[in-house]
Amino acid sequence: MSIKFHRGPKLLAMVMIITSTFLSGCGDKIHEGLIYEKQFSPAESIVVMIPESHVIGNVRTTTLRQHWFHYPDRWCVKIENPESEKVQRATWWIDQKTFNEVQIGEWFIASESSKSTEPELSNRGQK
Repeated sequence: MSIKFHRGPKLLAMVMIITSTFLSGCGDKIHEGLIYEKQFSPAESIVVMIPESHVIGNVRTTTLRQHWFHYPDRWCVKIENPESEKVQRATWWIDQKTFNEVQIGEWFIASESSKSTEPELSNRGQK
């Protein structure tokens, strides 16, 4: 039994185009606002099993290979700008020191060390 994935790259390209079209309409993220939630996510590691296909002669086999990913401790604040006509919200990832200094209900202004996207996970490779 043979499985063919000829449409894979075309399908992936189409999904990426559609996704980027939707995301381009999201607009700019707010950089300051009232803190309505603080969140701490502890460090965690996950294992993802990734299939790998091998061809030896005329025989094709698939094996699963473990890949370890690690998320470090993460701190974020969720802010909103109640002064605009339409309430705008954003999540900012910050360091532990800033997280401990700010409180819910305070006005938050994103600094250069703040990130608007979740910190990337580190790939510990295969085991």
